[in-house]
Amino acid sequence: MTPEPVRYKSQPRQGVRGRPRAQRGIAAVLFMLLVGLALTATVLGTGSALRGAQEQHLAVHTQTRAQLRAWTGVEVVRNWLSALPQADLVALAAGPIAISGVEGVSAALMSNQDMGSGRHRFVVHVTGSGAGANSVVEVVLEAGGTATPPAPTTTGGINAVTIRRDLELTGNITVTGNASANITVEGNAVLRGSVSGINRLCTLKDAAGNGGDMEIHSNINVPYVCVDGDLELTGSASVGTAEVAGNALLSGGSTRIDALLANGEVAVSGGGANAGNIRATGDVRVTGGNARADTIVSESDVRWTSSNSATRISANGDVVYQGSNRPTTIEALGNVTLSGGGNVASITTKGDTSITSWWGNGIQTRLQGEGDLSW
Repeated sequence: MTPEPVRYKSQPRQGVRGRPRAQRGIAAVLFMLLVGLALTATVLGTGSALRGAQEQHLAVHTQTRAQLRAWTGVEVVRNWLSALPQADLVALAAGPIAISGVEGVSAALMSNQDMGSGRHRFVVHVTGSGAGANSVVEVVLEAGGTATPPAPTTTGGINAVTIRRDLELTGNITVTGNASANITVEGNAVLRGSVSGINRLCTLKDAAGNGGDMEIHSNINVPYVCVDGDLELTGSASVGTAEVAGNALLSGGSTRIDALLANGEVAVSGGGANAGNIRATGDVRVTGGNARADTIVSESDVRWTSSNSATRISANGDVVYQGSNRPTTIEALGNVTLSGGGNVASITTKGDTSITSWWGNGIQTRLQGEGDLSW
């Protein structure tokens, strides 16, 4: 008898069927955990940023308080020196200065210089303290002798203020005192609005070579500026003497510089801009409107497209002149071109001369050239 085959009935694999559901549960838990961690990091980051902002605000607040106290101490020391008898001024020696009745202020006399005629110059370090911050101001004060000290010159005088960051003066500002202020800025300087009372303004680059630029706008006059970067004048700004390590730009309005010395390029552009006497290492451009310069001495090229006139132009490079005849003298090591309304008294050049001026304009008296002539 043949045995019956054994038949097996398959049973559902409960473990296999249940595994995907378990994995989905674990994934949900992990996702919620990650969301929680992200929210925690966001909250912690926001709290850290708020604490940093609060600390920065507190630092600015405390430093501002220290600075205010330092300048208050400067005024106290100034009044004290002005009230001292002449004999006491002579006897003052370097050392601490006793200040009472003013919180958070101390001072030390660094030097006492006899200026003659009974007048003394004092260098004083005034320290303001508050909320853990200190601010030191070095001031130069004069007292005794004549009531009016000698006027500072462009090569000396007192650096009344030295600012070791950018300076911006806007609005109606007047610098007062026995003499106009000499200000040195280790950074950029910008003057706008109505600023008066500054005798000398100088800018310096920082240790990394940044800054040193100067801008003077509106109707502001500064007798002397020295610029470690670039100089820009706009509106009706005027300067007596300017020494510029970079480029100089006078644009529009009635800007004026009486004497300009620049190691870079010079541009006198539009309106009634007037640069007076220019000495430059780079190119010089007098363009547009009624812009003019009295004399130009350049180690590079000169391009004049203004309708106004110059007295003398000397260049180591080429000269292009479209101005009128004052009478005007041009001297160049390069080529000279007269075009448009170009009209001069005489030309001396080691290069070529080209005349394409309008009818009746050109060279009125003499041409001395070593190159070709075309007209």
